[in-house]
Amino acid sequence: MKRYPADDSKILDNLFTKYIIICPTEQDKVDLMEAFKLIHDSRDIDNDFVTVNQLMHEYQPTTDIVVSKDAYEVLLTMKKP
Repeated sequence: MKRYPADDSKILDNLFTKYIIICPTEQDKVDLMEAFKLIHDSRDIDNDFVTVNQLMHEYQPTTDIVVSKDAYEVLLTMKKP
């Protein structure tokens, strides 16, 4: 996993992991956001890792968690048993 550079001026957009989390319902999104808030508030997590830091901030309203039952159903068909 990538860590943030020691020099903040060297943080570039290509440092970040690209992802979207798809949920079938608004309640699933709320549940995930609450879980990410718990993770965010934990003192036991090393948030110097870029992706860890990204995920732990998914509790915020501007999030990469999308509610789409249709997209969720399509993705389920792609999941391997």
